[in-house]
Amino acid sequence: MAGDIYVPRKLLDEVRKRGVELTDLIFSALIKELKLDPDIVIEAHLELADRYLKEAKECVSKGDSVRASEKLYKVAEECIKALTMKFRIPEANEAYREGRWYTRLLSRAAKVLSSKLDEPLINIAWSIAYDFTRMGIL
Repeated sequence: MAGDIYVPRKLLDEVRKRGVELTDLIFSALIKELKLDPDIVIEAHLELADRYLKEAKECVSKGDSVRASEKLYKVAEECIKALTMKFRIPEANEAYREGRWYTRLLSRAAKVLSSKLDEPLINIAWSIAYDFTRMGIL
């Protein structure tokens, strides 16, 4: 595991002002800079999904349904990203070209994955996760 990372306050403020999550920004930068193998990227997305799931469970146990719903959204997001990479959906390339995953890309990717894999639950799960985080409920 890497040591502590220090990010100057001015940079953190700018990241927040632009509505970007630092983890996502670092993740994208590492993928781009290191030209990582897609299998490594997929595993990293799944590891993040697992971490967010554990954090969501902790939030539920503390009665914090708003934070839990945000974490569950991140689980869904990371799973969509992993599936998009696994099945070579064009939205993955677009996201990494743009340097981040916009909600519109995730929504489009969920629809494409549902259609390609003939699995409507992918798009349904994404829609529910998106709605939960927008409404702040679990």
